[in-house]
Amino acid sequence: MKNKHILVLSGLVLVLSLYAYFGEYKREINEEVSKKEAHQIINLKKDQVQKIELHKGDTSSIVLERTVDGWNVLKPIQDQADNEIIEAFLDQITGETAVDQIEAQGTDLDQYGFKPSLGIVVLIDNAKRRQEVEISSKKNFEGLVFLRRDHENKILTSSATWISFLTKPADQFRNLRLFRGSISKINLIKLKNKFGSFDFRYNDGFWFSPQQTSWKIDQNAVRQILTEAITSKGTSIISETKPYGPVGAHLLTLELSGEKVTWKGLLHQDTKTKDVIGAVSPERMIIRFPPQTLEDLRTQKLIDFRDKLEPFRFQSDDVVKIVARTPLKSFTLIRKAESWHLDPPDKNIVINSTLAEDLIGKLKRMTVYGFQETNTKNAILDSEVELYEENNRLIFRMSWSQFTDHVGFAKTNLFNETFKIDDAQVNRLMFHEIVKPMLPETKIHKEQKEEKSEKN
Repeated sequence: MKNKHILVLSGLVLVLSLYAYFGEYKREINEEVSKKEAHQIINLKKDQVQKIELHKGDTSSIVLERTVDGWNVLKPIQDQADNEIIEAFLDQITGETAVDQIEAQGTDLDQYGFKPSLGIVVLIDNAKRRQEVEISSKKNFEGLVFLRRDHENKILTSSATWISFLTKPADQFRNLRLFRGSISKINLIKLKNKFGSFDFRYNDGFWFSPQQTSWKIDQNAVRQILTEAITSKGTSIISETKPYGPVGAHLLTLELSGEKVTWKGLLHQDTKTKDVIGAVSPERMIIRFPPQTLEDLRTQKLIDFRDKLEPFRFQSDDVVKIVARTPLKSFTLIRKAESWHLDPPDKNIVINSTLAEDLIGKLKRMTVYGFQETNTKNAILDSEVELYEENNRLIFRMSWSQFTDHVGFAKTNLFNETFKIDDAQVNRLMFHEIVKPMLPETKIHKEQKEEKSEKN
């Protein structure tokens, strides 16, 4: 009987707990959601908004419309719009809630700055549902703006986001990127700066140089040109500059061509502000850009686009012997099982197998510090490291010179030219730590261990 009462009480506790969670707790959540929705200023869903109209108090208007390709400006000029700006605005206003609600009628509207108002924001969704938000010319003492939704006799207060969007000039809604097209369609890049001109062509999945067909080109470096062209964004349109084309010191000419694409950008520098002035066609727009726009491309040469990993591309899995020769140290290491050993053996030398193994990976990850426009023949390459596989077959060899101002010359068996290398990469090989003389205390401990082993 006692157990039966305990079971009944346990059941009651469980039922009350479930009621507390699913009844009271869920009810509180639903009340919070309902309260938030009641204070929501925009009831339309962001992704369904197809059209935005900005009617300003001075009777000027801006009309924006969503298409399958993104947003367009329809009025006061027809052009591509900046999707990021518009989507960011929609994110903000569709999440805006009213801080306060004030009942108002007749003359109250004048008191709160609605006669005249600053303007009206109109949103229209894909079902033709329309919502208007009128923005007051006044703010309250907290800096919140007064709003009026759909001609209601109710005044809302909210953030100043509405004012910043309504008062934005029409040009600030336009797509001011240097290149507006799709970089996936580009197969020819032409670049001209103060150091000369060069091209890149795309064929069979790779970019190559028509001027230097034997060179391997850094694919990522070429893609970076396209990335910078499509991400460089202007700050304003210089509509008053005539004739077409900016005036100032020439910085760069960039041409992109491909499937149904022919584009050209002329970049000059404003001598007063140091801003970059870009004239782009076929859009025939003159746009002001920040001073750092395409800064690297202004001084790069074709040689800067060579593949800096080419001299170090070797198969590292089969290395069984390492030979190093420098003016201060020379050694040969042989891999046995999972560790490295000195060849010939020397009881007075300690080998760090971990650093020896790391040496192979470090060599494979090295990069050229700089290529030579003319091959250096007089450099004395007095240091060397070699990697071998089974049967004593050479896999990789790098020779290098002494360093001056942290830069030296190097050459590998995989690359016919001498190139520049920085001392930091060579120092990371840590030759001095791989092979070290045994310390006296370590030597004594080792001898004692060997004697003990012999006795046993």
